[in-house]
Amino acid sequence: MQSFRFIQLATKNLVQNSNKKRTVGVFKVPRLCSRDSVFLYRNFSTMSHFKLNADAVRVQVSQASTLEGLDLCVIPICEESVSSSKDEAKVLNLSLTDALFSTTAPFKAKLGETKCILKNQNQSVVIVGSGTMTYSDFHSAALLGKRIAEQFENGTESVGIACTNFWRPSSHYLEVTLRSVLRHRHVNFRHKSSGSPSSVNKVVLVHDSNSKIPEEEFSTLVNKSKALADGSILCSELVSAPANIATPEALASVAKEIEDASDGLISTKILERSDCERLGMGAYLAVARGSELPPKFIHMKYSNGTPTRKIAFVGKGLTFDSGGYNIKAGASSLIELMKFDMGGAGAVIGAARAISLLKPVNKEIHFIVASCENMISGNSVRPGDIIQASNGKTIEVNNTDAEGRLTLADGLVYAAKQGVDDIIDLATLTGACVVALGEEYAGLFSPSNSFAREIENAAASSGELIHRLPLHERYRDQLKSNVADMKNTGSSYAGSITAALFLKAYVSDDVNWAHLDIAGPVWDSKKEEGTGFGVASLVELILNDQANSKM
Repeated sequence: MQSFRFIQLATKNLVQNSNKKRTVGVFKVPRLCSRDSVFLYRNFSTMSHFKLNADAVRVQVSQASTLEGLDLCVIPICEESVSSSKDEAKVLNLSLTDALFSTTAPFKAKLGETKCILKNQNQSVVIVGSGTMTYSDFHSAALLGKRIAEQFENGTESVGIACTNFWRPSSHYLEVTLRSVLRHRHVNFRHKSSGSPSSVNKVVLVHDSNSKIPEEEFSTLVNKSKALADGSILCSELVSAPANIATPEALASVAKEIEDASDGLISTKILERSDCERLGMGAYLAVARGSELPPKFIHMKYSNGTPTRKIAFVGKGLTFDSGGYNIKAGASSLIELMKFDMGGAGAVIGAARAISLLKPVNKEIHFIVASCENMISGNSVRPGDIIQASNGKTIEVNNTDAEGRLTLADGLVYAAKQGVDDIIDLATLTGACVVALGEEYAGLFSPSNSFAREIENAAASSGELIHRLPLHERYRDQLKSNVADMKNTGSSYAGSITAALFLKAYVSDDVNWAHLDIAGPVWDSKKEEGTGFGVASLVELILNDQANSKM
């Protein structure tokens, strides 16, 4: 990812030597010698090292008149229901009058507001504000689900969520809320010597006879919520894992595991360095040159029925980004967090997992990741080098810390050759996008208004935040080179736009293309873990298309 500052430094010692095995959490990390360097490395054999299966949580639907028998009862309440309540406010068999209308601390039901109204050795009851009754604002649904999950305590095993007179969400609103509950229930403790997963193993959606949701829709929304939570957790686990664990080889292993669990709907091909050389992927391999770890070009193909649409998702897969010879330095460089520079790859692989569980019909989907590290060695690409991408274009590398676009260039060319109609790439590409949009929004770039709207609708439906930014063609002049077809970076202005314009040069004109810069929302700086951003939007795009094709 291109940092805010570009600083060149000479370096000598690149890897810290380790003379013996050490234990990181429950993982024994063996010594792996390569030339004169010793790497802490972990060979993963199962996907479960990267995620907790959402299927570990039983989700039930119950039409009941009581909340008894549950360790924790959560009662969402919207603002309108509080203001319209009369003398007695009840949810099922529980009176809320005192809690809602206390003269000392009345409950306003603002989004995320909480109040514990009962706590004893058998049960806790918490009311949670859901904000205004705008059941088309699915980002609020995601925030509500996260807030509900924050009420879970150690030892809590069963949780009930009341969908009754104070909160009657639509089917999709409840689905997004439940997905967020399951996603945020997950506890990342893998690299600690002590810790345990969430004790919550059962979630019950409690509703009454006046529910807005038909009985037959509950099963569909539960299954979709669990699949999307599963994919998002996998994405978060991959992005959160340190670079000595989530290596290119580890990503390839996870892709193969997804294939094995897909009931034959996904086929996976891993291109090795020699395969990429034969395909002329000079841009991607230039970035990979500096690392002792071999690059892995991952291509997963989902096929189910006769496709009405062929689409490719391409994720940036830099498992660690040192910046190369334009090394990341200083407090603002975030070099210690550059494990998350494969956030795009995490989203693509997580989406593949969710799609394999949901099994949409008549779809052909390609999940592509050009995975490698951007490291420094005597073999690394240098500032000023000229390299050639697989479409024949030559690139003057004027900044080695703008490496993600080089790997994506060959990934996009490869994707277009699969005969797809549409391509979306996702990347933690620029710090400039974070400056422009902050840490909650992703930037969307596309020359196609209709394709952009389709992606915007999918993101809105998923509860993820994106904002379209311009592809201003006059800024392409910043990428002009006197010695090659183009440079890999422009000036210090409009960095996210020039990065997108660079990528556009590697997409065929007959293919719809969009770029999502997810550098901001990929990481939760408070919890210090990946958010799983992007999975839900990609899956919603596929499912929305399937729904539209049936109309």
